[in-house]
Amino acid sequence: DICELAKAAGATYIARSTTYHINSTIRYLEKAIKHKGFSVVDVICDCPTLFGRFNKLGDVTQMMLKQKEQAIQFKKAQKMSPEDLEGKIITGELYENTQKLEYTDAYQKIIEKPEDVVGIKFRVMQTPIYIGLFKYLGSNAIPMPWGEVYTAIQQGVMDGLTIPIGTLKITRIKNINKSKNPIFIVPDLLL
Repeated sequence: DICELAKAAGATYIARSTTYHINSTIRYLEKAIKHKGFSVVDVICDCPTLFGRFNKLGDVTQMMLKQKEQAIQFKKAQKMSPEDLEGKIITGELYENTQKLEYTDAYQKIIEKPEDVVGIKFRVMQTPIYIGLFKYLGSNAIPMPWGEVYTAIQQGVMDGLTIPIGTLKITRIKNINKSKNPIFIVPDLLL
């Protein structure tokens, strides 16, 4: 399911339509373009020359009418059982999140004072002092072994990470992190 995959990948606007429902398709595409964030519009298209012919689904008209028959609006689909939805195409605006900080906006956020870390999910070293410090500052401390950090960054599990200066210099974390997460640099020596 393209839409579920998009949601798992962090899309903040997801819609689905068909070529039969052209007015809805145009509306969803316009909204996706204007939406601030990662948007996906899944448009189910007819393909009479290959898909239709090889699967004996008929000509263009028959395939378009089939889209009309199979399509069901998302709000209506939520009230139906999985058995009733079998063979249906769920259309409409499937997901929208306007509260999530957009990727490039998150990059621009600079942490200058303790209040700036409130609510941010930080990977911290698995020691009580770091966990306690970030909880005290109001952020969400995620204790995590270093070996899991690369994958966690790629999957968006955290908003930022703590990293000693020495580790920052010898790792390739900047290659993965690029412009995604704030890095809270921890001095190697605490006095």
